[in-house]
Amino acid sequence: MPEIRMPIGVNLLPWRETQARRQRQRLRLITVFAVLAGLMIMVAIAAPVTDRNLAERDRQSGLKARIAALEADVERAQRFDQEIDRLNARQSAMDRLQQRRTQAVDALTGVMAALPLPISLIRLEQRPNKLVIEGRSSRSAAIPTLIDALRAEPGFAAFRVHRLSNHPLESAPGQRFRLVLNRRPTALSDHDR
Repeated sequence: MPEIRMPIGVNLLPWRETQARRQRQRLRLITVFAVLAGLMIMVAIAAPVTDRNLAERDRQSGLKARIAALEADVERAQRFDQEIDRLNARQSAMDRLQQRRTQAVDALTGVMAALPLPISLIRLEQRPNKLVIEGRSSRSAAIPTLIDALRAEPGFAAFRVHRLSNHPLESAPGQRFRLVLNRRPTALSDHDR
């Protein structure tokens, strides 16, 4: 602004005060507008951020609720997996036991088929650690031959003859016998017992 020169005898003090008052009012007005503009900008920026934060909080709450609901399912699935593992181990032990049981019967069938002995089987009882063979023979020499054949058979390697009983038959000619074969003790797992 161009400077206005006043003649020397003029008192400028009231004019300067008026100018200073106007400048202070302008400064107050600019400050008020600046504060209002800042508040408006802050509200304009804060509103979407607050909305996003609220939306994220709601989403997190929903996820926490879903996680809490799924925890029971996860625990149930883990229990099912453990039960499956336990049942698989049990099935494996049962398969091993069944295989071990059928090996003796299969071996006995093979021995009986290979020996042309006058022996007929009456009863076969099989337990986990014991095999009982009952039969009859028209010749007494056939029974030791059967015992020797059983001892030579690899399927009976785990067994030993524990007891031999001869019973004369009243109604039929020949001898009735009973062989008890016990399994030799080995390190069995808990599932095989």
